[in-house]
Amino acid sequence: MNERLGGEKAAQYFLHEFGFVEGGDNNIADINISNITAVANGTEVQDTRYLVEAEPYYGDGLYITPLGEKSNSAFQQRFDGYHDTLVGGFNSTTMANANVTVEWMELDTSVDQVELVEVLTSKLSNCTYKSILLGSQRFVSAVVDSIEANGCRSGKTPTLLGTFDSSEEIFNRIQEKRWDFAVEQFNHMQGWTSIHLAALFVSTGLVISPPLDGVYLSGPVLFTQDDAITDTFRECTDDAFPVCPNTLSPNGQTSSCQCTDRKQIRIGGVVHGITTDSFWDAVFAASEQAAEDMGIQLVFDRFEPQASSEILYKRMSAKILSLCQVSTTCFLLV
Repeated sequence: MNERLGGEKAAQYFLHEFGFVEGGDNNIADINISNITAVANGTEVQDTRYLVEAEPYYGDGLYITPLGEKSNSAFQQRFDGYHDTLVGGFNSTTMANANVTVEWMELDTSVDQVELVEVLTSKLSNCTYKSILLGSQRFVSAVVDSIEANGCRSGKTPTLLGTFDSSEEIFNRIQEKRWDFAVEQFNHMQGWTSIHLAALFVSTGLVISPPLDGVYLSGPVLFTQDDAITDTFRECTDDAFPVCPNTLSPNGQTSSCQCTDRKQIRIGGVVHGITTDSFWDAVFAASEQAAEDMGIQLVFDRFEPQASSEILYKRMSAKILSLCQVSTTCFLLV
C-alpha cells in the first residue's frame, strides 16, 4: 500500500467533513460550487482552493501509534500524508490563520484497556482535536470509549475518527456510526497476490509489467459510513476468505465465513483469436493451466475462421450473452 497516500486520503476525508471541498473561497458559505471562478490573464478559470459548502469548523489533528514506532517508515509516511494534507488544506484557504497542528501521540501497548482509556480520556478532555487518525487499529476501542466519555462526538463540531487497517470490530463501529472510516490495504490481497506472482515467476521466469515505482498496490481504499459493509464481508475479511475444503479461520477455529467452492466458479472467455491464428495458442494454453491450478471451470472456446470480421464479432457478442445468461456472476476475458 502507498502509506503516504493513505494519510492523504484520510486528511481529505476530514477536510470534506469539516465543510471544505476543493474549488472555492472559504470566506463564503452555501455557494454553488459550479459558479466559483477566478480570473487569470483575462480568462475565467475554476478556483482550486477549498470551498465551504456550509459553515466550516476546524481543529487540531491527533495521530496515534504504538510506542516506539516513530522510526517505522510506514507509520512516518502515514503521518506525513495526514499532516501535510490537513495543514496544507487549511493553509490553501482564506482561513490560513487557523494555526491547525497535527500531533503524534504514542501509546504503550503493554498497559491494559482501563489504563489506556484513562490516559486518552485525560488527553481528549477538551475535545480540541477535531480529527484523530490511528496508525494502526490497536487502540480503536480505547479511543471510542474516551471520545464518548468526553462527549466529543456530539454537537455541530464532532471529533472525526479514522484508522489504518480494518477488522470486524472496526466495521461494526462504522456501521454503528461510532467511527468514521478505515483506510484499507487488503492484507488478504497482499498475501495471496504475492505468492501467485512469485509462483508464476519461478515457473516461467515472467513477471507482470510493474508500475512506475515498482510496487503493486492493493490500497489505500477508504471504507466509510456511506459504504454498505455486509456481515459476510466483515466475517470473510477477518477469516481470510477460506477456500473449500478448508473451513478454518487463521486462528484455527471454524470460520464464520462460508468457504468458496472453486469448482462452482465458472469463468467465460471471449476473444477474437481464431483457430488458425497461432498467436493465440499460448494464450489459450496458459488460460487452461491457470483454470486447472485454481480448480475452476473455464469456458474459453476458439472460433473457426469466419467469412468476415462482422460475422465473427456477432458470434462473439452472442457468446458473451449466452455465458452471462447461465451464470449469476459473469467474468469475461475479452
